[in-house]
Amino acid sequence: MIYLLSTKILRVFILSLFIISVGGFLKIAKAGTESASFSKKGTHSGKKSASKKTPVLHMVKGILDKVDLQDHPMTLTATMRGANHRQKDVVWNLTPQTTVFFQGKSVGVKSLQKNENVLIYYHKISKKLFVVRVRILGSAVVLKHHH
Repeated sequence: MIYLLSTKILRVFILSLFIISVGGFLKIAKAGTESASFSKKGTHSGKKSASKKTPVLHMVKGILDKVDLQDHPMTLTATMRGANHRQKDVVWNLTPQTTVFFQGKSVGVKSLQKNENVLIYYHKISKKLFVVRVRILGSAVVLKHHH
C-alpha cells in the first residue's frame, strides 16, 4: 500500500512539475515573441523617422534692413557681418507661424522696424530660408565720428 501511495504521489509530483515547467516555458516563449514584435515595430518607426528629418534650426545676428509684409511670401532682409568683416544682405521668408519677441514678450511681425538689432532663427529647406522666430534686441546704434 505504501508503495502504491508513493508511486501515485510520485506520479502527481512529476506531473505537477511538468505542468509548472510547461507554464513557465510558455510565459518565456510569449515574452520572447512580444519582445521580438516590439523590436520590429521599433525598427519600422525608426526608418520612418529617419526618412523625415526635422530641419536644423540656425541662428544669426544682424541689423534689420527691410520687412515686406505686403508681398507673398512675406520677406525680411537683414545685414550681417561675416568672419571676414564683410557685410552681407540676406533675405528670409516669413510665414504666418513666425513669432517675434521683444523684451521677453511675443509681439507681431508688424513690430519689426528698420535698423533694429535682431536674432533670426531659421530653417533652410530646399535652398530657401524660412524664419521660425525673431528676437528684437533693440535699435542699432549708429556712431558718427567727427574729426
